[in-house]
Amino acid sequence: MSKRYQSYFPEGRATVNKAYLGVDITPPPEYSKLAEAFDGYGEKVEEPSQIEPAVKRALQQLNNGKLALLDISVSTP
Repeated sequence: MSKRYQSYFPEGRATVNKAYLGVDITPPPEYSKLAEAFDGYGEKVEEPSQIEPAVKRALQQLNNGKLALLDISVSTP
């Protein structure tokens, strides 16, 4: 991740100091579980084809008065 950060912010403080705090969280937490901890709706999406149906499910939960969190992590070709 720091290589990508360097390309976006070549003169940034993190690049100059080689300190990339909070840039790469490995392994990533299960963010969708955070919503569940607060009696909300959480869903992890890893395929682009799953995004639209997941958004529809999340909107339905919002319409029912619940919070909704989508954790979307898809790879780009």
